[in-house]
Amino acid sequence: MNSDATLFQRADNIKASWAVLDDLLNAWANGKPEPYEAGSDGRAWLPIDLPGGNVPKS
Repeated sequence: MNSDATLFQRADNIKASWAVLDDLLNAWANGKPEPYEAGSDGRAWLPIDLPGGNVPKS
């Protein structure tokens, strides 16, 4: 390549991107993720477990 290397993705970055996208594409092919109404905030967020088993109050 005789060009700016910053304009191109490395192979490991491309593989990592496809690893994420493959899961999403497979979920869509199986009828998931759940759709939501246009203009809404989307799906409800689930609480994240904190260390020690504590769950933040919503």
